[in-house]
Amino acid sequence: ALRGCLPVKERLIPRGVQCDSKCICCDVNGENEWHCFFGCKAAQEVWIESEFWERLHQQIETAAGFKQLVFFLIESQYYGASSYVTMDDLVASRRNQMCWNDKIPSVFEVRRRARDALEDWLKVRGMGARQQPIVTHEAERKWCKPRPGTLKCNIDAACFVNANQYCIGACIRDAEGGFLKALTKTIEGQPEIREAEAIAMLERLKWLQHYSMQRFHIETDCIQVVQGIE
Repeated sequence: ALRGCLPVKERLIPRGVQCDSKCICCDVNGENEWHCFFGCKAAQEVWIESEFWERLHQQIETAAGFKQLVFFLIESQYYGASSYVTMDDLVASRRNQMCWNDKIPSVFEVRRRARDALEDWLKVRGMGARQQPIVTHEAERKWCKPRPGTLKCNIDAACFVNANQYCIGACIRDAEGGFLKALTKTIEGQPEIREAEAIAMLERLKWLQHYSMQRFHIETDCIQVVQGIE
């Protein structure tokens, strides 16, 4: 995209390709690099659910252009090149799915794919760089013990787009990391990530009410759910 090679409509038309200039996803604005990655509603839906959005939307308002914004994000200590490039690739992939398969993956699926792809890449880099291992928040993420006398319940959700289903699950461990109980549930539909995570939280709270156990520490990886509860 930075070299002007991305086949967006506003580049294809001057080269003789017979097509309209409107975005394949929103069918409203002209399709150029800026719109595909930052301006389109389909792209912003992905960014809003990421950890970048709080600062990214400010940069979108003030950036001089597409290249300037991309280089700022890559060079920024806050964003990190690997995390940003992974998200950018998934935003482009979401557009391509609409273009070639006439369907657009849910934000839920895109977010999961981005996280999995980045973690896999970090693992490979860590194995190859033996003398200078890469240290990142993702690579160092570990399960943390709850306070003594407290049980910890981890909650998560996963989406299976082809099956039109999403699964929610929970796992309870004691203060030493010992496994106590787990529960999974499959539900029809394709909600947005924050909705699925919120449903997962609600289902697990109902589940925990059935057990006369000690106090629980509940953990989720969805910041929107945490902020909503607070």
